Amino acid sequence: MYNFGGASKRDSVSLLRVCGIGETVPGLVFGHAAKDRLADIWENNTILKELREGLPHRFEGICGDCVMKGICPGSCVAQNYYSSRNLWAGFWYCEAVKKLGVFPVTRLQTKCEFEKRLVGVMA
Repeated sequence: MYNFGGASKRDSVSLLRVCGIGETVPGLVFGHAAKDRLADIWENNTILKELREGLPHRFEGICGDCVMKGICPGSCVAQNYYSSRNLWAGFWYCEAVKKLGVFPVTRLQTKCEFEKRLVGVMA
């Protein structure tokens, strides 16, 4: 999370948001630099809490089935949200590649396999 952007009619330079997408998606603006403490935003913002608690196991679509989800966080969560209004949506590019039938099957695992592996690690 960082302070991004040039001055605009809305004083966007003082808004704290994930990235420049917060300029057009008000739901991804988390506070105001002059009014809010960064620690308070980080600890109390519901979207940031949801991301901290949900990454990477709550990904949906292709990202939910991908063995790389612990390394590749679905490309840009903010971009995925911008495109779908769903924080957990799969990365649009990988979704398109899967529809074309050229997503590498070696990168896919079923949720059942993932859950079995997770249970084994936690036992």
